[in-house]
Amino acid sequence: MSVAVELGASERGAAWFRRVSLGRWASPIALLLLWELGSRTGVIPTRILAAPSSVAVTLWSMIISASCRPTSWSPWAGRGQAF
Repeated sequence: MSVAVELGASERGAAWFRRVSLGRWASPIALLLLWELGSRTGVIPTRILAAPSSVAVTLWSMIISASCRPTSWSPWAGRGQAF
């Protein structure tokens, strides 16, 4: 004898949300993985499009060294130049 359990509306909605939420994350992650694989194997030339890992490392190093922050991020930047 089997007992079928009927899911309530909130439980069905939660299960649907988990599937949709997983799908929303899967596509960008798959794209990044394919991009990384293509860059590392030479299918995508690094002169055309660098690997996402090298882009992330470069971005992080620029943030740490403050070379990519515009001067407008500083609250006092440019105030003396107007006069």
